[in-house]
This record gives sequence, C-alpha cells and structure tokens, in this order.
Amino acid sequence: RLTQSKRDSISGLLKGSWPILLMIFLIMSFNLPVYLASAISIGLFIFTGKFKLYELSSFLRAAFEHRLLVSIFFIMLFKDILSTTGVVETLPDVLSTLPLPTFIIYSLIFFFGTLVSGIQAMVVIGIPLVFLSLPTAGLPLFILLMGMGYIGNMLTPTHVCLPIISEYYQIDFSQLIKQSLPIFSLLGLFLFGYYGLLLIFS
Repeated sequence: RLTQSKRDSISGLLKGSWPILLMIFLIMSFNLPVYLASAISIGLFIFTGKFKLYELSSFLRAAFEHRLLVSIFFIMLFKDILSTTGVVETLPDVLSTLPLPTFIIYSLIFFFGTLVSGIQAMVVIGIPLVFLSLPTAGLPLFILLMGMGYIGNMLTPTHVCLPIISEYYQIDFSQLIKQSLPIFSLLGLFLFGYYGLLLIFS
C-alpha cells in the first residue's frame, strides 16, 4: 500500500508535470509552434494554480537568468553558423582519408558531427548517408552510431542542457566536460565491444 508521503510525492509529480505533458500534446497533436504551446500551458498552469501577483513577479525574476540566456543565445548562434557553412557535410570527405575501418570512420563522423551541430542534424544527415553506402550494415552499426552520437551530444556546448547544468551548479563548463570525459570514454569502449558482439551473434 502507498503511504501518505508517497501519495503526496506522486500527486506533486502529476501537478508539476502536466503543463509539460500538455505542451508536448499540443505540439504533437495540433502542430502548434513551441512558443504558442508553451504560452497556453503556462497560462493554464497560472490559472489553475491561482498564483498571487507577487508570486508571479518573483517567478519571472528567477526565470530570467541573464547570463544563462546570453550563453544560450551565443551557443545557438554558433551552431547555426557551423550548420550554414556546411562543416557537417565536409566531415565524410575529411575522415574518409584516414586509414581506418569503415565503421570507425562513420563513428567519428557521428561523434564530431554531433559536437558541431547536435544529434538531430546528424540523424537527418548521417543515417541516410550510412545506410545508402552500407545497406547491409543493419542494427549493430545503427546502435554504434547512435551511441557515438549520444556521447557527442553529452559533450558538445551546442547541447543547451549542459550550459544550464553548469550555471545551476555554479561550475565551470570546461570542468564539467573534464569530469564527464572518463565516463563517456568508457561508454565509447563499451559501444565498440558491443558492436563486435552483435556482429558475432547476428
């Protein structure tokens, strides 16, 4: 049986998460722009929560972290510049000159491409490229590439969550990356080992 404290925790989770779920529903079901879905969700949350005016003003002051907003602005600007200049598209040509097996070259493309432009761009650009050139590669290579993309996404400054974490915990971004590198290096080794196992047993 659920104790009272667990019931309160579940109730608090539902009360706190329904605006996010509503926003996702509005975007997915009605194809609303993110800003409009966010405005509707926030408006309903304020109305149902019956917040006082002084509470809303304190929320607004706390939400507008100027340092964080400036950091995100320049990160997204940098990301768009790199994407517009075609850096991602040149990666296959540059890395294909290396004397490495094909699966390693594609892994490096996904890793560095994600560092530059984020995982979404690499999925759109990279997956068709890989499976057009290697139509029999199958699930093992797909898992390896997505894993390398994940590692790149966790280390890139273009991933908005990382500056937010750095700002929240008041730590230097470079220190955050240094502490993350050993973990993600082990994950990379595991991915290559798992790729080999999948090839053996597939």
